[in-house]
Amino acid sequence: RDVTHAITSYCTGYMIYDSIVGYVVETWQPGVGPVLTTDHWMFLVHHVLTSLYMISARFVGAGHMSAMILMFLGEFTAPIMNIHLIL
Repeated sequence: RDVTHAITSYCTGYMIYDSIVGYVVETWQPGVGPVLTTDHWMFLVHHVLTSLYMISARFVGAGHMSAMILMFLGEFTAPIMNIHLIL
């Protein structure tokens, strides 16, 4: 359980970091603030909901296996999605 706690903590931190850097800092316009498109909002909501799920799994003490499976599948399919975006 300590390993899953560490992994979900790391992934939650990554989601927060990715949300701030990827969608707020990169879309920042001086004098206006972050200008987010519908796609940006979708990714931000995805990151918030994923973080809430991982945090709740740690507090409730259940759902660790499903969180780990979802993280594995997300990381396993990421290269496929990235190649699709490049082409």
